[in-house]
Amino acid sequence: MNTFFDMHCHILPGVDDGAKDFDTALKMIKAAYDDGIRHICFTPHRNPYKKCRSTRSITDVYREFSEAISSSGMEMETILGSEIMYYSDFVSDIENGTCFTIGNSKYVLLEFPENADFSELFEAARKVSSLGYIPIIAHPERYSCIEKKPSLLGTLSENGFLMQFNSGLFAPSHKKDFLTVFRRNRIKKYIFAHKPACIVASDAHDLARRKPSLSAAYDAVLKKCGKDYAQSSFFDIPASIFYNS
Repeated sequence: MNTFFDMHCHILPGVDDGAKDFDTALKMIKAAYDDGIRHICFTPHRNPYKKCRSTRSITDVYREFSEAISSSGMEMETILGSEIMYYSDFVSDIENGTCFTIGNSKYVLLEFPENADFSELFEAARKVSSLGYIPIIAHPERYSCIEKKPSLLGTLSENGFLMQFNSGLFAPSHKKDFLTVFRRNRIKKYIFAHKPACIVASDAHDLARRKPSLSAAYDAVLKKCGKDYAQSSFFDIPASIFYNS
């Protein structure tokens, strides 16, 4: 039986705007476990324009929290990464340990301001690739340039750039999200029609509005796109990133 990989979440306690404490974080792990998730990459925010916890502090929290997961009896594989708000010197910060790649691999989870121009996003991904890293563009459905012109997803895909869509795009879990998803319906239709290479992750922050859940999104993608695309987006590509294989 396939088990899910959640490659983008904010469950690590007390390090960003996600889980605030160990108790909440362990409840989120339980929710993920109950949803069929067995492999998690913790991706705390790295934004040079906001106050962030030091990498040493994050590493210490990760080590302690990993022990707490093991003690809970839940079998959950975990690795550490960062969700990096793109900035020109971030590669230097990776090399000096200020932020993390995905599981110490060449994969880098990048986000951008929601009003970023497409040219800025595209050139940033090209630059990251030229430096020997593999960019994963976080939640492109949130960027206004994509919302206005969903076919730009095709431009990213045709140039070999991997995208990470949030599970809430396909299966919103809170009534407040339905209007946003309706607004992004053209993006979803484009994905269903063209099936760009991607991974789907929860981007979980809490137990209410942004939950650690993938199963409902998987069912929606499976229904619209078929088994091969769902398998690739939820299992095969995430596994290759998680294990750096």
